[in-house]
Order: sequence, then structure tokens, then C-alpha cells
Amino acid sequence: AEKRDVAARMMRAIFKGIYFGTVNEDAGLCIMKGFLPEEHEDPKFARLYYERVVDIMKPPNPDRYGEILFANWEFIQDLLVQAGGDGGIEKPVDLEKYLTNDLVDEMNDWDRAEVEKQARTKEIKYPEC
Repeated sequence: AEKRDVAARMMRAIFKGIYFGTVNEDAGLCIMKGFLPEEHEDPKFARLYYERVVDIMKPPNPDRYGEILFANWEFIQDLLVQAGGDGGIEKPVDLEKYLTNDLVDEMNDWDRAEVEKQARTKEIKYPEC
């Protein structure tokens, strides 16, 4: 139960950060620049990369960050089985043994309006930060 709570809280924090960065790209970029300044030597590229990652990280259902879409995983697994050999896998595995949506509700138990409010109050401009 304790590990479950820690996992849910950790993922909740990550998802709040992702959401914050979608609401205020400049603030998100400045936070990332603080952690990895070497990745911001070319601000135009950094912004383009950031925008693409933000787009990729958006969940199909904005209320269910982290939800496993089993059909997608089955498709990928089928491709890996077809590839076989060194680049793939020999046979399918039971995906439900390794993937779960058991924590999705707990991971998404946060106030999006509050995060949005915090993001909108950050008046910071990239790349000057």
C-alpha cells in the first residue's frame, strides 16, 4: 500500500508538471533550461523540440494521464513478434501481467484549475530566463 501511494504521488507530480508546461510553454522551457542549460544553446531548436514533446505527452483523454491503451501495446508487440530475431521478440507476452491502469484514478487526483492558475501567473519569457 505504501509503494502504491508513493508511485501515485510521484506520477501525479510528473503529470502536474507536464500540464503546467502545456499551459505556459515559456515557464516550462525556463525550468528545463535551469536543469539542462546545454540543451538550450539553440533556443529555436529547444522550443521546437519542447513543443513536439508537449504534443506527444498529451494523453488522449486529458483527465487520464498515464492510462495504458492496451490496443496500442498489442500492436507494438505484434510488430516485435513479426520482426523476431535480434530486433524483436520470439513470442507474445501477457501484457496484463506487466501493464496496469490500477493507479490512473489516483495519479489524476489533482486540481487542473489550480495548476493552470499557477502556470498563468508565471510571467517569464524564454530564452531570457
